[in-house]
Amino acid sequence: STFSGGRTNELFAGYNTIQDDRILGGQLAPEMSLPVTRASGGTIAATFGSEQFSPGNALKEHILEIADNFSIPKGDHTFLMGGRYERTYIYNNFPQQALGVYKFASMTALEAGTPTSYAVGYVNGGAGAAVFNVQQASVYAQDHWTVTPKLTLTYGLRADMPTFLDKPPRNDSIIAQFQKAGLPPVRTDGVPKTQILWSPRVGFNWDPTGDRQNQVRGTLGIFTAPPPFILVGNPYSTSGLGYVSLACTGTATPAFTTDVTKLPKSCAGQPEPLPGLAGTTVANATDPNFKYPQYAVASLGFDRQMPYGTVFTFEYLYRKAVNGVMIIDKNLKGPRLVNGVPYTDRNGRTLYADTISATGAVTNAGQKVINFLGSPPVAFSQGIYYVTNENTDYNYTLTGQLKKRFENDLEMNIAYTYMQSKDVQSFTSDRAVSNFQNGRNYDGLQTDKTATTSAFERPHRVMLFGSYTMPWKTTDVTWYYEAQSGFPITYHVSSADLNGDGINTNDAIYVPTGVTDPNRWQFAASGTITAAAQEAAFDKFISANPCLNKQRGHLMKR
Repeated sequence: STFSGGRTNELFAGYNTIQDDRILGGQLAPEMSLPVTRASGGTIAATFGSEQFSPGNALKEHILEIADNFSIPKGDHTFLMGGRYERTYIYNNFPQQALGVYKFASMTALEAGTPTSYAVGYVNGGAGAAVFNVQQASVYAQDHWTVTPKLTLTYGLRADMPTFLDKPPRNDSIIAQFQKAGLPPVRTDGVPKTQILWSPRVGFNWDPTGDRQNQVRGTLGIFTAPPPFILVGNPYSTSGLGYVSLACTGTATPAFTTDVTKLPKSCAGQPEPLPGLAGTTVANATDPNFKYPQYAVASLGFDRQMPYGTVFTFEYLYRKAVNGVMIIDKNLKGPRLVNGVPYTDRNGRTLYADTISATGAVTNAGQKVINFLGSPPVAFSQGIYYVTNENTDYNYTLTGQLKKRFENDLEMNIAYTYMQSKDVQSFTSDRAVSNFQNGRNYDGLQTDKTATTSAFERPHRVMLFGSYTMPWKTTDVTWYYEAQSGFPITYHVSSADLNGDGINTNDAIYVPTGVTDPNRWQFAASGTITAAAQEAAFDKFISANPCLNKQRGHLMKR
């Protein structure tokens, strides 16, 4: 709507429905795996059946959005005031291992139907999926001020208030075990407090020569990221009261079956749990003082009209976490202390285990709050993954670009970007457990908030793109070329828990100084390959890799 004096009002409203379903084809069966020996020695895993992450996987969202903006021009100023309201219904179903997961020692064991381990997930009396409603209300005001013909300023303030409208189930069994240990209870029904997130911002645009040949521009402010509702909403399904998980190994492994309608819900020799009483291997919780993601952002850019119709651009962008997101395992009491100091192994790795044997067997019952949960008791083998905050993530980029149009038919752009990106954990999932297990490698305290190389860092990036208008003027041909650094790699130990935190995918390797290093890896003969030959080949591999070679004598840095 347009009013007298140039005033305008814009009202927006929308409703979106999003539905993502992962559908498995073929006959449903448990996931099964067994080791297969390679001709050159060593083994790899062969996996078949219905993979454990897809059955029933579904995400549904119903999103209502309403926004209104009112603009008032007044002299050299243009004022903007507005508000926005969003309400979202979320249904997130991720029934991992719902069809069962069996591991076998060999093909012979598979033929005999004698697995070495079994895992399953199922609904035990509560809600299997995470179902909840959230809303976010926002108001904002800004002024666009033409200070002089050469300088404009834009400054304003935004306030966002996200709110969870429902609470997850409260698991009193978890609370009781923390109280028994003399520790503050962890509540699975916690949600972030309703709070106002303030975002002040200012920007400028300056033409220093007044001839539109040069432009200097910049911004400084706080920006609120979209709330990670699904990540924070994990406890709605994995509080230990709805969808639960079971893991059995060795002699406790129940009889093998491929009938997914008759999967065992308890380990061998134990009764099936009654509704609402089952144990589980993992739970989720959220810090009630969790603050939604906010970042301080600063940018500075320069554009210059060069000879021959060429435009040069340089831009610097810096981003620093004010409220970043971090996930820890609240079930870990450790690390183990000796004389009041965290105990480390000979390579300097902080240990959360009571003991780790020469064969790699971990005993860490004394470093956990909960070891068993439910009736009959289920080994609480993973943890309580707790969403909280950190404020040390940062990244910055430096970009230079040249752009030129040739005779109105051909346009070319070439750009180079240098990046540095550091974070505490690199999030690649909406599941807290996955981000904890795979977000970084741990050689110190799990609560350490030191930002190190992010999985998303790409130090160098070159782009070449452009377009050409064909002579008949109705067809454009465009092209794009990009080359960039590869993703960062940290070598870690597979299928071994070197620090006793219960995870066998997040321990970085020790890089030996050489084949005589007393702390070096111990190799064993495999097939026709001797231990000495493996050790020599590994040392040669390290020497050929500059990143590894410069870290000799240390745990590999992320």
